Amino acid sequence: MSSASALPFDIFRPFKNTIEAFTPRDTLPWEELAPRVLRYMTEDGIVGLRPRHEVDAMSDWVDDQLGPARGAAILDIGCGPGLYSNRLAAHGYRVTGIDIAEPFLEHARAEAQAQGLSCDYRKLSMFDMTYDAEFAAALLLQSIAGRLSEPELGDLLLAIRRALQPGGSLICEFQVKSARFESAEPTVSESLSLLGQSPWSDEPHAWLLRDLYFPASDDNVNHHLILRADGPPAEYWSCFRLYTVPALTELMERCGLEVRAAFGPLPGRALLPDDSSCLIWAQRSAVESGWFSSGSAIPS
Repeated sequence: MSSASALPFDIFRPFKNTIEAFTPRDTLPWEELAPRVLRYMTEDGIVGLRPRHEVDAMSDWVDDQLGPARGAAILDIGCGPGLYSNRLAAHGYRVTGIDIAEPFLEHARAEAQAQGLSCDYRKLSMFDMTYDAEFAAALLLQSIAGRLSEPELGDLLLAIRRALQPGGSLICEFQVKSARFESAEPTVSESLSLLGQSPWSDEPHAWLLRDLYFPASDDNVNHHLILRADGPPAEYWSCFRLYTVPALTELMERCGLEVRAAFGPLPGRALLPDDSSCLIWAQRSAVESGWFSSGSAIPS
């Protein structure tokens, strides 16, 4: 690890150091990054992708524990290159994967075709979903949900609820407020990597990762600063809201989803104090009531 001052990051100074400066909450250019993510993808995962053994564990758990009938429809929201979707299709499910990055979708389609799998991959934003009781289960993984404001997350959960059949399951991943976020004051740490190639660039570059925590709003920000040998510097960030399981349970129940269990980063494993993410298993109530079909506003 080196000091950031060893490289000319002055072009980015003064660094962003308030939560208000990180607007919108996510600026990662997935359409641009996707070809390089695929190029450098390994069994151990890479920026934005899970190690393969964790993907296998999740897919097997969905198949073993959720209990949708073989041939049932599953929705993979933010499916990326189809890591979960194709594995679930191999278990016999009819999978619909949606994503905004066409290179990921092209890769997923090619893999599915090569394996003779039943997958429907669509370029679609999760905010534009209009599905109505079509799926026995839905996945929202890779911490996508944590990058949303609470009103955005509420609207998305309502759309997912509508997409699920009565009794259908949602497996959703969130960043949680672990023991590492105990400071009462904003904190920042920095790490520097000198790379020959990565999803950030095919050419030699420096990657300064700043990790910021804002206790007033319980936001954790990953701030990426990229200096390339050729080409302009780049700056991206993702803001993750840090939740507690009781807060998530309350939000989901207000959106018509009953929380069945909360796990650590892997399904079936207890959530530990040091875990930075959790998995929530929730189900759409089989009984319709009140406001759920009347609009997208979240009742208080």
